[in-house]
Parts: sequence; C-alpha cells; structure tokens
Amino acid sequence: MAWKCCVCDDSGWDDPQDVVWTDPADEKKGYCIFHAPAEQKGISDQEFQRLVFLRIDDVIEKKNGNQPNAMCVFYRAIFPGSITFSKYDENNPLPHISFLGAKFCNGVQFCDTAFSSDAIFTCATFVKRAIFINAKFHGKAWFGNATFRHVEELRGAEFFGAEFNGGASFRKTIFHGNALFSQATFCCKDVDFYNTEFHRFATFNEAKFNTLVRFQHVTFHGKSDFCGSNFSKAGNVHIEEMDDRSLKHLYFKLADLPIFTFETIHWPTRIGFDIYGESNVYNYQQCEELYRAMKKRADDEHDRRSVSAWHYREKLAGMKILLKVQKWLAALYNLIRLSCPLAVKAHSLPRFILYSIPVFLRCFFSLTFWYCLFSGFGEKVFRSGMWLVALLLLPFFMHSPAGEWLSSVLSPLWAAIPYSANIDTLAASIRDSVNATAAVGFIPFMKETTGPSAWLKVGQALWQGVIVLQFTLFALAVRNRFRR
Repeated sequence: MAWKCCVCDDSGWDDPQDVVWTDPADEKKGYCIFHAPAEQKGISDQEFQRLVFLRIDDVIEKKNGNQPNAMCVFYRAIFPGSITFSKYDENNPLPHISFLGAKFCNGVQFCDTAFSSDAIFTCATFVKRAIFINAKFHGKAWFGNATFRHVEELRGAEFFGAEFNGGASFRKTIFHGNALFSQATFCCKDVDFYNTEFHRFATFNEAKFNTLVRFQHVTFHGKSDFCGSNFSKAGNVHIEEMDDRSLKHLYFKLADLPIFTFETIHWPTRIGFDIYGESNVYNYQQCEELYRAMKKRADDEHDRRSVSAWHYREKLAGMKILLKVQKWLAALYNLIRLSCPLAVKAHSLPRFILYSIPVFLRCFFSLTFWYCLFSGFGEKVFRSGMWLVALLLLPFFMHSPAGEWLSSVLSPLWAAIPYSANIDTLAASIRDSVNATAAVGFIPFMKETTGPSAWLKVGQALWQGVIVLQFTLFALAVRNRFRR
C-alpha cells in the first residue's frame, strides 16, 4: 500500500494523495503533489494546473450526478506558479470549493469566474496578485484571516466589478497591498469587514451597496475611496468602533455621505477629502459643503462636540476659498513689486520668500483670517485665551529692560527700510499738531490713559480696544465650548 500524504490524512481528504516528497528533517512526514513545497513538486506549472483542473472537473461531474453537495478541497495546497480559473464561467461554474490555508506563490486569476456555491479562502495566503475581476460569488465568499501580500504599485487584491450575491466575510483579512473593490456589487445580507487591515489604499468607488456592509474595528493606513458609490434603500456602509487614525483616510464627497452610518467612533480634525483633495477653489467648496453637512448631521444627533469641530473646518475651508479668489490682492502685489526698489533684486530672493508675499497680503486684508487666527472662528478657547494673555503682557514687556533692548535692535532695521525717514518726519509732524490733542477727546477709554503725549494716549486707547475685542472673542469661544 502506497504511503499517503500526512496533510491529506490530517485534514480528512476523501482521496488522500500519494507522497512525492519527504521532509529530510522528519522522514515520517511525506507530502503529496498538492502539499509539497513549491520547489519540490518535480513537475511544471502547466502540469500542476492540469492536475488541479482534473480534480475540480471530477467534483463538478459528481455534483451533476448523484452528489449535489460534493465539495472540491484544496486544504493547505501550495500553488507554485501562476494559475487562472477563468474557464469556469457562468456556463461552467466552480462547485463548492475550499482553499482553506492554501498558498498561491505566484499569482492567481479568477477573472470572470463564477462560484456556484460557497468559496472558502479562509487563512489563504496570496503572495502575488490575486485577481477576482468580474468574479461572481453565488454562495458566500469566505476570506477571513486571509493575507494578500502583493505590494506593487496599482496592484494587489483586485475585486473590480465582482459580485457578492451570497454573503462575504473579510474578518481579520490583511491587505498589505492595494485592495481594489471599485464597481463591486454587494447584494447579500451578510457582508462584514471586521478587524480588517488595509495597509495601502482601498478603493470602493462606484461600488453598489444593496445591503448593509459593516466596517468594524477596521484599520486604514492609506486613502480609502468611496466616491461615487451607489446604494439601495436597504443598503449602506456602517462604520463602527474606528479610531481617528483610520477615519482620516475615508475619502468621500457630499453626495456619498447618505450611504454612511457611524457608531462609536472618534473623528479626526480632518477627513479624507480635505487631506487628499487638490488645493483649488472647487475642492475647497466641496470641503466646505461636506463639513457643513457633517455639522448638520452632528447637530441632529446632538453631538455638540463634533458640531464645534465641523464648524471650525467649514469656516476654514471658506477662508481658503476667500483667499484664493481675491485676485485684486495679486494685482496689488505686482504693483508693490514694480514700485519697490527691492523689485530689482527680486530674482535673487529665495523663492519661498517671493511666493509668500501674495499669501501674506491676502491674509493681512482678510478679516476672516484674523478671526481664525485670534479665536479659531470662536471655537478655540485655548487659542483665544493665549492671545488675550499675550496682549495683556506685551505692554509690560515693552516697558521692561528686555523691551528697551529689543527696540534698540530694531531701530537700525527700521532705518534701513526705504522711505522710513519720510515716514518718521510725517509722524513727527502729526504728533506735534494741536489737532491731535483735540482728536483724543473723541476716543473711548481716554479718561483712563496717562500717556505723556496725545498720540501715545491714542495708542493706549487703541490697545485697550484691541484687548476688549480679544476678550470678547475669548468669551465667545468659552460660551460655544460650554453650550456645545
């Protein structure tokens, strides 16, 4: 009697295979053609593929005969070379098949393949590309604890256009490369991604969700694109128990928001469309609308903390739009360059300094920018409080020895600026004017000012006004924090 494969015996194969290779480290363990290491099979990849197909065809024949529940088993089988199952289409579908613990060493293709019953890939390892493009799963697709190792650019686990009609499980599946589910269709009642890890980008764009698809404890390390997804009345994407490090990679637009439901999550400060979107007015407008919708959803759910966060991001996107479209500031920048003597040497300035000038001008002439800087649009208590403290302490600093030293250091720099002497002369003439003293009477808070000259009193009054304004912004931020 021939010696049978130890793996076949342990796994209960109906037809244990003959041994073709013995482990030198343990001569009691012999392995058949399906379980021997890839380099020890002793046959070509084409011959191995022929043996695989013979085994599948035998089960199909049994299923069409008097064994409708026949299953084709490749438990812990090792596939040494590239193999394709595309011949098993809708006219000749694969039977109930198990690749439990199997290892595909050099790529596998299931393009346009039909699975008539359950397809078990639990604990399988895909070393190279795993292509399931337009595959049709009429039974449940089991990919729990499977590992997709392929990490080449734009390659990996490819489920483009696949149909899951009988259930799908990706529990604890690890995608080291890209996971491509674009235009896939989820029609079944039981689809879950539990503790799944996506180490690169995942694409679900234009996918069809006709049932509830759960993403629970899922880890995203790269962009996860859900743009253009479709859903029926019974279908949506349920995101549950996911941290902010993964949520920030979710990439969806305003039109895609209705497909999502969220539960027990912690939102990041920015979401995927804001992180991965291009820096142009159109994307800023999309971000503003998306954050506004997120704020409304949070308000409807009485999540006041998220309302504050989304309000801040909405206003920040709006500010970016405002700064982008202020073309008159760019014209002002060009006028300054032409009129300023430094324009002659502009080509010698560092590029980042030259490019920062129009940005500075846009910010300087934008009230929205100052509102954001000093109070975070009335949402940042710490920021507005620190500015208030700084404004209160700055006069003490300027009248200290350190302030006097700083003034002595800055004086030569001021003198080096073109036309600074003319500005000093004009300021001196205004300071000595009797009209300045008369104007002081119209400035609020002047009874409390004690400056030795009229213009110093005006400066004190203006500084008091700035402090009052900053205190108002601080009070607004505190009110928003406790209200929400």
